[in-house]
Amino acid sequence: MESEGAEPGLYKDLTEHVKAARRGLRSDVAKLVEQLDEGALLVPLARTIEDVPIGEALVAADGEVRLVPQLLPDREGAFFVPLFTDADILRTVGQYLEWSTDGDDDLQYCTLPARAALDVALQLIDDTTIKGLVINPSDDYELILRRHEVGALAQGQAIPLVGYVNEIPLRADENRLVSELDKAPAAELIAAIDNCLSGLSGVKGYRLQQTFNAERDLEPHPTLFLELMDPTTVDVEDLNRRLAETLDGKLPEPGYIDVLFDTGTENLE
Repeated sequence: MESEGAEPGLYKDLTEHVKAARRGLRSDVAKLVEQLDEGALLVPLARTIEDVPIGEALVAADGEVRLVPQLLPDREGAFFVPLFTDADILRTVGQYLEWSTDGDDDLQYCTLPARAALDVALQLIDDTTIKGLVINPSDDYELILRRHEVGALAQGQAIPLVGYVNEIPLRADENRLVSELDKAPAAELIAAIDNCLSGLSGVKGYRLQQTFNAERDLEPHPTLFLELMDPTTVDVEDLNRRLAETLDGKLPEPGYIDVLFDTGTENLE
């Protein structure tokens, strides 16, 4: 069962591009975006598409394909839309979760052009019951995307995947723009930073600015530059704990902060 009369063999395999995009850097995501028009994603079906014989190409007369995909439950009782680049991964996950199509023993799936599959997911995600999209769930390189990320991909826009890119240590040679904050920091925030750093030995001072890294960031965000007497004296784990406790709810949009040595060569958080 395929979509729009295209044969699956004519589509590019997106597996390696999905793996690369999982790094989260804008340039890696851009490579996936470049392939979307020529690639496909597989949709496991909860219901059979009416009047479409299994194994035949689907040509939608009205330009629309109405699908009821399987949903992937999470541990908190919500769901994600699962899409796949590989039929073997789909079958393995389907067997483990005991997915079926209309209650039959066999699980049917539909091959859609990648952008069309992303649009299907986008229509289902409501950020409450259905939280996002997972491409190749259970795979070592599964890619979890939130609604705004799915929307960007569907529109051909490459954005950094912040949840993944934060796992990559900041390199000294990365292009980071540093500027003053757009708005003067709130007195409550400054007091919280002073309180957070007061018990740390080896900290000579700090400055609070904003930075933007096009590879990693969606928008400029606050960055705390620490001036240290000796970097080896800083307990990074303790610093992160202190920051989480004292700055929670006090940060301006987008709601997070980077912490850097004054030289800008190492990311602490």
